[in-house]
Amino acid sequence: MGFTFAGIHSEQHGLRVLDVKRPISPGIAAKTVKVPGKAGVYDMGNEVDALHISVEVLLTGQTLREIRDRVRAVAAWLRNDDRTGMLTFDDEPDKAYTARLTDQTELEEMALTGQATLTFLAADPLAYAVEDDVFTSESGMLSFQRKGTAPSQPLIEITGESGGMDGGFEVGLNGSMMTYKGPLGFGERLVIDSRLKTAYLLKTDGTKQSALNAFDSLIFPLTLPGKENQLQVSPLGAATVDQVKITCRSCWY
Repeated sequence: MGFTFAGIHSEQHGLRVLDVKRPISPGIAAKTVKVPGKAGVYDMGNEVDALHISVEVLLTGQTLREIRDRVRAVAAWLRNDDRTGMLTFDDEPDKAYTARLTDQTELEEMALTGQATLTFLAADPLAYAVEDDVFTSESGMLSFQRKGTAPSQPLIEITGESGGMDGGFEVGLNGSMMTYKGPLGFGERLVIDSRLKTAYLLKTDGTKQSALNAFDSLIFPLTLPGKENQLQVSPLGAATVDQVKITCRSCWY
């Protein structure tokens, strides 16, 4: 088994993967508040930590110089210009983490081999679908099921027209409702991004204009695994809906 990081497979650098340690789930810590005079504590839910993935690898070469050259090439690849990269494993090629190499990686050299443990940090501990679930509708209504085991923060895009004032759109997903009362011109898109907690108009020239102030609520909707999700975009006043698109960002614990 091997892994792919930042678009490059471990075999391309002559790495043999000996072991991969992926926790069943990221660390979970209880949030509690102690109040003087009260027995016990108040339960404030959980805090979820980042995910650490350890990969034990073996590197071989014909000479010590070749091993050192390979080590430096591997270091440059995994450093990735100090950027995160997509990390996938051969046994789950449909799932990817956004990760970066962390901690100091020590290479244990013996004869013409080198062995090391690589530690990747996934600040977002969820694994995301490499090929996401994307659904579209011209009626403004969608009923769909998506992959994954964890709730996800979707991207919703609406095309149509609204003159503002009393016009706009009601956007409902799984019982969560947001109402937009604002303009939407021909060829523009109204984008609701639950992950970034923002909404904007994507203009015909490619620029973005914030639309947050035109919403009555900033409680952004989620898609849910293992059930039928219901999305409905209803025009208000003289507004019209041409197409609704949802990118689910399907994910797994």
